[in-house]
Amino acid sequence: MIAVKGQPLFSVRRGKRRVTFRSPVSGKVVNVNSKLSGSAEALDKTPYENNWICIIDADKLDAELPDLKIGNAAVAFYQEELERFRTLSKKLTRTVPEGSDLAGADEMYAGELQDFVDRDYEETVSAFFGR
Repeated sequence: MIAVKGQPLFSVRRGKRRVTFRSPVSGKVVNVNSKLSGSAEALDKTPYENNWICIIDADKLDAELPDLKIGNAAVAFYQEELERFRTLSKKLTRTVPEGSDLAGADEMYAGELQDFVDRDYEETVSAFFGR
């Protein structure tokens, strides 16, 4: 399989909902972690160690590397995205029952994206994964 920077690389599905991740670089996919196929629960803990998705032999790395976030730039990007998500999520409607510990939560929590109503889920996925 050939990966093209910015094009869909893989999807994660939970129930009827799906999030597509785009390739960060172009090249040949030389290995896929088949242990995650059908169940990505291990990614809830960490994307590291045995929980990688695929390995890409990047063939245009010299040209594409400047577009990647590395080191402090990656940390700053991550923090900005978390804040952007927090701001957006306060405006969205969740399907969490009123009496739940998560109803009206001010902090992010695992699985929060799944708790948005369909329209807000699609808006969030587009805002964060559609670029």
